[in-house]
Amino acid sequence: MKSIQLAVLISSFLTIPSLVLAQVQTPGTMHYDLDRIMRISGDLPTYSAAYQSTIEYMNSEDSTRQENSITLSDALFKTTFRSAYGRSMNDGPLWYGRGFTHELHAGFQYSRGILDVTFQPVVFYSQNRSFDLQQNPIYQLEYDKSAYSYQFDALIDYAIRYGNQPFVKFHPGQSDISLRLKHFRTGLSTQNMSVGPSWYNPILLSTNAPGFPHLYFQTRRPLRIPYFDIGFKQVWGALQESDYFDDNLDNNWRYFAGLFIELNPRFVPGLQLGFNRTFIQRGQDFSLFSGDPLVTLYRFKAKPDVEDVDLDLNDAFDQIAAVTGRWRHPSAGFEAYFEFAINDFGGSFFGSHPDHARAYNLGVTQIFPSTDASTYALTFELTNTAMSKTGFVRPPGSYYIHMSIEQGYTNGGQILGSGMGPAGALGYNLFLRRYTDFAVQGLHLEYKRIDEDFYFLYFNDKDRHDFELGVTYRGVLTMSGYNFGLDVGFARRKNMNMVPGNHQNQFTVGISIQLKSGR
Repeated sequence: MKSIQLAVLISSFLTIPSLVLAQVQTPGTMHYDLDRIMRISGDLPTYSAAYQSTIEYMNSEDSTRQENSITLSDALFKTTFRSAYGRSMNDGPLWYGRGFTHELHAGFQYSRGILDVTFQPVVFYSQNRSFDLQQNPIYQLEYDKSAYSYQFDALIDYAIRYGNQPFVKFHPGQSDISLRLKHFRTGLSTQNMSVGPSWYNPILLSTNAPGFPHLYFQTRRPLRIPYFDIGFKQVWGALQESDYFDDNLDNNWRYFAGLFIELNPRFVPGLQLGFNRTFIQRGQDFSLFSGDPLVTLYRFKAKPDVEDVDLDLNDAFDQIAAVTGRWRHPSAGFEAYFEFAINDFGGSFFGSHPDHARAYNLGVTQIFPSTDASTYALTFELTNTAMSKTGFVRPPGSYYIHMSIEQGYTNGGQILGSGMGPAGALGYNLFLRRYTDFAVQGLHLEYKRIDEDFYFLYFNDKDRHDFELGVTYRGVLTMSGYNFGLDVGFARRKNMNMVPGNHQNQFTVGISIQLKSGR
């Protein structure tokens, strides 16, 4: 019964004809969520435990591929209103400021021979109304950065507000041009990538920041070796500074390198393991004819002459490494996963501080079929990027902030990893949704503590911690070739920016319409 119900959902919501090259998922939508549920249940091919993309090219043979024709992708228009302050999480190129945000996603796909093309840009307007910006209550920042940027640490390009005027922005979005080379794929893309199995707060890479231009080389499907199936994706990209960080034109871009490996033991059905590494280097320090393009393959320790944390000179690369695991039981509709990360060469599994500079995610999803022709799914996820107790005797190296990389672990003013923010955070997510053959509905409960590291380093006042509790209803109704969406949310944020008594009520309403092309 469960598989029949989910098969109906595939035909009703995803509605992907067999000749379409790929499906393009817009970050932050219910279809993005539904796609993953299908992969847990086994009604769609499983995804990699190491990395996922917003564009999932099918691995069918050329005989099932429609060539030399353009297929229009689904067009999506959405209007969102936020009442109190601007903030965005896992929305890709979008940033939802205070007031109204209008967005349009549309594009096409094309194939010829070994060439696949997806063009799915987004254009959006932000009313960007004013709200209180951050003020550092402890010290004056040494780095001369914009007042619209994060104020609790100098070295991170994390935009709190994108200026003081309404604006319109265009981004190539989930776009990709690539070649199929037998068992491999290589291409140029601006699509978002999510690394690891986490749903809401992947630590290394998520859909939180705008996708950045990157070259990649990857396996099209896992390769069979003795006892294991193995796949990988190597990425080389360029990260851009936002307009609201500093006035130094010489540091506007950074080099990004990432290697994501999945290792699936065939002797443990349903188990997927991932080993992931990312490196960021200042653009002016990058050298093409050096070891920099291959840094993911050989750089496993900081240079001996910079390991002394008292030195101002830090390592030339900011890096995060993670081990992930995912186990799914399709017939039971169950998934459990973890992600354990180490930041910037910190800690050692066999030393006195194995938990130094660590972060982790733990999560489970359970799918429940019912007797009323509907399906329910429940997901719980716990995320912790805050410093461990070793931070009180050894500098913590807060996540997404680095001594030498001025903009930190960001692109376009947003964090590449967990959207809860820099300087450590603790978050809980609980998401219950219901699927029928004409509607998807969900209730999302979220709790997060913000700027954990800064708070515990500088305050002993238990009544000024910045934290937020929110609840959001999300629903999509399908009828007559259209998807109609509604998001309604309320969040209570207390001691915003660690100002005692600065409590804010955030009301969010979003209305969307999606035209299902070719239907």
